[in-house]
Amino acid sequence: MPDNKLEGSIPSFSGAKNVHTIELSNNRLTGTINSTHWRNLTKLSSLCLNSNKLDGNIPASLFSLPRIDLSNNQFSGPFLKFLMCPPPC
Repeated sequence: MPDNKLEGSIPSFSGAKNVHTIELSNNRLTGTINSTHWRNLTKLSSLCLNSNKLDGNIPASLFSLPRIDLSNNQFSGPFLKFLMCPPPC
């Protein structure tokens, strides 16, 4: 659902166990990325949340995904080491 001017926080996808891709880029999503939203998504391989207004820390567990794009947001915290060296570091 990219480019749809969606607003608000990221909904929980924990009940959608067969989801492979989440594409919510270029919207107006705000708030933090809660690690519990992704807990049961064992088949998730691609997460695109770029170009939103997300902030806070990025859960380390997301960096194990084969494809992740979180660019053009307002994140903070100790996540740069994961960009340089994927877990385990």
